[in-house]
Amino acid sequence: MVDMSHYEKEENLARTEELVGVCRARGIATEAEPGRIEGGEDGVKDTAELQGMMTTPEEVDEFVGTGIDFLAPAFGNVHGDYHGVENIHLDYDRLASIHEKSKSKVQTVLHGTNEFTPEIMAKCIERGVTRINVNKLVLHKYNKYVAENTGKVPLTELMEKGTGLIQELVEEWMDSIGSSGKA
Repeated sequence: MVDMSHYEKEENLARTEELVGVCRARGIATEAEPGRIEGGEDGVKDTAELQGMMTTPEEVDEFVGTGIDFLAPAFGNVHGDYHGVENIHLDYDRLASIHEKSKSKVQTVLHGTNEFTPEIMAKCIERGVTRINVNKLVLHKYNKYVAENTGKVPLTELMEKGTGLIQELVEEWMDSIGSSGKA
């Protein structure tokens, strides 16, 4: 993952291109974020505030031109928490047009899925997303269990039960987004 999205567009593009060259020479696949996928850590409370930071059609062409394998566009999604589903304002038309411009060249990746519902995921998949980063969606039961049980149960039991909780949520999300049995 080449995340240079915290830089201005031109520097993001230049740094991405440089790192893609280094990775390609070593046979490493690359992923880039054109636009800016802000996050709760940046103080974003409502994704409607992000209009000027979203991935543009021009950026799609420029970033695909660097030789990336995966494109993680900004279309109202944020890293971290949304502070409630009512604050999620995704530009699905933008996502569909990004996919249309980039299909057969790169795969579209979805970042910023904390608090996404199965319905939101389905809309993103319908618009070309082929890979989804999930983090909190599959870790919240594990984190709660570990916080409540550290020092109260043997470490091996803590790890086994915690891993089982992660597996449970991974399986639920795989079923929900239709990826079960496709690996």
